[in-house]
Amino acid sequence: MLVNDTLAAKIAGVFVLLSIAAEFVAVGMGYGHGGPAVVNSISFGSGEQLAELSQSDWFIWLLAFGVLAPCLTMVAWVGMYQVLARGGSTAFCGVVVSSLGMLLGVVAESIRLALVMTLPSAYVGSPEAARPAMLALGAVLGNAFRVMDFASFMVLFAIGVPLIAIAIVRGRQISRWLGWSLLIPTILVGYIGAPLLLLGRPIGGAFLAAGLNVFFLSYVAIGILLLRWRPSGDIKEQSSSTA
Repeated sequence: MLVNDTLAAKIAGVFVLLSIAAEFVAVGMGYGHGGPAVVNSISFGSGEQLAELSQSDWFIWLLAFGVLAPCLTMVAWVGMYQVLARGGSTAFCGVVVSSLGMLLGVVAESIRLALVMTLPSAYVGSPEAARPAMLALGAVLGNAFRVMDFASFMVLFAIGVPLIAIAIVRGRQISRWLGWSLLIPTILVGYIGAPLLLLGRPIGGAFLAAGLNVFFLSYVAIGILLLRWRPSGDIKEQSSSTA
């Protein structure tokens, strides 16, 4: 049993680091084409931007890595639960809610990926009479993506991440300071940044970026610790008595 728990923790650590790597690739590609301001300003209701997107596939690759990263994270949550389980029901609820938040984000990014793969080329190749309807469709689906994206941030960081942070602190299987550090993105992203952006307040972007940076640093540290994780003495004693 201990071997299985240790293996699960190591697999979770690998997937944590892979998800961070995928996220960094997406972020790097974004900065290579003007940074977050340019990426976030892309509108599927703009004919000019659709024409530009039809001539390049960099945005497709950026979104593909944006979809891959949370998928890898959801796999990591499953293995991480073996380590967090000593945090009680909080750990289970945290993993479930965080996975739901990630799933909502995957659906949102998938909508945007589907749009960028099909709409720009369809728009450029369509007759003038059909273009206004295509732009209207692109604007509606683009707004749907934004709402779902910000909602996923709120579910993940306002509910899921703080539950996992509490499980880390209570379980004592991972350094407690990492649990406390996860409360920073909880406040900056879940309770300030994402709600402000959802309400159309651009200042929320600064809080969101700061919170995500703290989260990524903490997440990298968690991934490394999972690779090196060994069951504590209490777990070993429980396992021995069960055997």
